[in-house]
Amino acid sequence: MICRRARLPLGTLSTLIFCLLTFGQEGVNRPDTLAIPLDFEVNGRSTGEITVEADRSLQSIWIDGAGLKVRLIPLVSTEIKSELEALEDGFIPLADLQSRGYEIALDLERLVVTLRIEGKKEEISSERRHIKVGYIEPVTKETRHTGDASISAYANFYARITRSKNEVGKVTKSQRVNIDHAINFGGFALEGDSSWSDSKGSRGNRFQLNRLRLVRDLPGSMRRFAIGDISTPIKDPQRGFQLWGASIVKDFDIQPYRTFTPTSSASFQLDESATVQMSMNGRSVKSLKLEPGLYDIEQFKLAAGLNTMELEILTDSGTMERIQVNNYGEPTLLNKGLSTYALSIGYPFSSTSDNAFSLVDTSWYQRKLNQNPIISGYYQLGLSDRVTGNLNIQSSPNWTRLGSQATWASKFGILNLNTGINALHTSGEQDLKLKLDWRRQIWGFKYTASTSYATEGFETTNSENPSALTSIRDSTNLRIDKQLSNKASVSFGFLRQSNYQNATETSATLNFGYKFPAFHTGLSFRAYERKAERGYSGFLTFTWNPRENWRTRTRYGFSTDKGEDGVTTNWDYADRTLKNAFNGNFNLRSSASGKDFDGRFRIENDKYSATLSRAYLYNNIDDYKQRGVETSLNGEFALAFADGAFGLTRRVSDSFAIITNHRAWRDVSLGINPTLDGYEHRSSPGILKPVLSDLRSYRESQAIIRPLEGDTFLEDEEFYFLPSYKRGIKLTIGNEFIYSFRSTLLYWNEQPVSYKTLKITGEGVPEILTFTNRSGKFVVTGLKPGTYQVKVTGINEDAYFVITGAQKLAFEAQLILSDPLASKPQ
Repeated sequence: MICRRARLPLGTLSTLIFCLLTFGQEGVNRPDTLAIPLDFEVNGRSTGEITVEADRSLQSIWIDGAGLKVRLIPLVSTEIKSELEALEDGFIPLADLQSRGYEIALDLERLVVTLRIEGKKEEISSERRHIKVGYIEPVTKETRHTGDASISAYANFYARITRSKNEVGKVTKSQRVNIDHAINFGGFALEGDSSWSDSKGSRGNRFQLNRLRLVRDLPGSMRRFAIGDISTPIKDPQRGFQLWGASIVKDFDIQPYRTFTPTSSASFQLDESATVQMSMNGRSVKSLKLEPGLYDIEQFKLAAGLNTMELEILTDSGTMERIQVNNYGEPTLLNKGLSTYALSIGYPFSSTSDNAFSLVDTSWYQRKLNQNPIISGYYQLGLSDRVTGNLNIQSSPNWTRLGSQATWASKFGILNLNTGINALHTSGEQDLKLKLDWRRQIWGFKYTASTSYATEGFETTNSENPSALTSIRDSTNLRIDKQLSNKASVSFGFLRQSNYQNATETSATLNFGYKFPAFHTGLSFRAYERKAERGYSGFLTFTWNPRENWRTRTRYGFSTDKGEDGVTTNWDYADRTLKNAFNGNFNLRSSASGKDFDGRFRIENDKYSATLSRAYLYNNIDDYKQRGVETSLNGEFALAFADGAFGLTRRVSDSFAIITNHRAWRDVSLGINPTLDGYEHRSSPGILKPVLSDLRSYRESQAIIRPLEGDTFLEDEEFYFLPSYKRGIKLTIGNEFIYSFRSTLLYWNEQPVSYKTLKITGEGVPEILTFTNRSGKFVVTGLKPGTYQVKVTGINEDAYFVITGAQKLAFEAQLILSDPLASKPQ
């Protein structure tokens, strides 16, 4: 699978170099330079081919001046055009062009000539330019994509061995294996999860199928269809249900590169060309090469809530600048005219026999459902780039719930309003819920506030089963954060909420943080009033990193609540390389209720992980005395399959690719995705192949593959993946066109066929052109096993040779044209 664009230059280059090296001793009148047609890229865009000349070492390069002018004159300004027209028409040394200010480079890895055009600064438009970081540009015709496998599957295995001892000394042991699995056939994904336990269930079976559904995606229209065990897609104030039914969803998550608009922006000015490295929430997301101008960031990928973007700008002259921008991501904010929706219908799961029926009743899979079906749906529309509205409904034979949502991003901040009405069909009662959220940043202070109110029966679904009196009736929350400097920060929080029993809880928190040269310290205060009882707590925390891999943290606490006082110390160790990681964690707690000591060890690589842990367990959240201890050993690995190829990896997230060698390349070792620490994967003989296990559905992913061992020639290959939902890709590297042939071509009178063009033809092989030198010697590459005919241009004579596949470079001393004693090999 070689890129068509690069195949001709690469084949020409490799053949010519092979010929010159092979016949170097006898080459009389051999050329001093090679003429190579290469692709010509201007500002990253291909403009066609241009011819370059190079010496055999490829150290001295000359570029066709006439071809350079033809391709550049239509693209440049008038001032530069006059300079181009003055260029000579012959082959010009690359070094001379570079000395004149042309930014031209020969990229031998991709076999292209690249050029960047930069006009005078006064000619650059001051118009603001937009960088749409979140959207992935359409791929070009030169981009190589691999297709989904016809049949693919994976299974993530999570095994757990546990020993528990409760507070009275009772010991229990258990073994359990959880399996997350999916099989995809022709774009239909059958996914679910199962479990096996050493103890038999109520049906006497150790194996249970817990969830199963069939999913079909239409990524072009962002629609997903599902049937089986589904979770209700919801918007606030809808309820979430586990249903057995069907759903259809239109969602931008099905095209992750189609993102929502951020509610704040950032701009920066470049006076010269620069490389900009963008990081989001501490993670590098993209590097951009930008020309001078004023830039505005928009449509980058945001997580919900507060996001921190850092821009590292490195100019061509070597200066560096860092810009940090805080942005709020609102997942309910759509661009104008864009819409999403969801509709589901089905029967909710039931654990009782009242008003329920059994859809499936086997020893390994049961599905008991409530007889009252539920229909649920919502529609969301971008009314403008800053305002998005939502309407939603849920209904069953006993109740109906209507809701609406509006999100407005303005200079006053982000406002999000939710309203809901819940109606009981049997009693006719109607209840209301309101919720308002606000976020704003002013002078470096980040404000987050929310308030909500609901009448007593809002959560009621049956007049005979009223809502719990402990449900929240009203709530008010406020938080203010401020980064005082690079070393100091402060935050304040306030919460007040009450339930239908008129029990009110009020609390306030105040936090300080400061980073000293050797350690970081934090101070936290909390005061509360609950059920006419007042309390308070305070904590002082020290964090120290004595070495790069070590961290220790000690917290001193005092509280009127049991269990929050005392001293807690944590030791953490982490050692991570590209493929392997080892983590250790120890925790020591000492308080009035006693002492605890627990921790865990974890090792992982690209094929499995294992964790040994010891932890204390309590019966409930307010229990600090009655405790038990649990020791467990966990292991995780995954098996993947795609069109006959199997792979082993630690875990498959969604979609995956399996890298295999063509059968003719079984002796070639491949390096996959080179990094500073080596390769992400390295192929080796065996049934289980390397797996790229973290491909996000419908997101552009890439693999770079290089040969490491073996005598088969392969250029650096780049492949792009656009995998479907829960689907695998089988990528086969190499082909059978790996053989070469060399010989000496003679006339019937044994005189050499000198300086002639040869046409090589064979079954299933494109026609190959090569040439002979003065002695009649020639070489041809890119062959597969078979019989080949050699014809000489201008002569009605031919000869034959055979590639058996026994050796990569086949050699035959002589081939004689029109040999009367020779016949076509069989």
